[in-house]
Amino acid sequence: MLANITGAMVFQLCIPVALGLAYSPWHLTEPELLAGTIALVSSAILYINVCDSELGRPTLMISGAAYAVFIAGVGYLGAL
Repeated sequence: MLANITGAMVFQLCIPVALGLAYSPWHLTEPELLAGTIALVSSAILYINVCDSELGRPTLMISGAAYAVFIAGVGYLGAL
């Protein structure tokens, strides 16, 4: 029953998100592009390591360091 409720909630949220993405202006600033780039790189590293069954402490520490890189980058861009 919980899976049914969760699935219905996810399905109902797809339409508003799709409309929001389709009809919103896409004017990304430098901090937003930085956040997106760091998220994609970190996700790629995690995906590669999970596929190789090598997900361990070093990989998670590298992914956790992405937060520090983001804070440093936002500070460098002057958006703090």
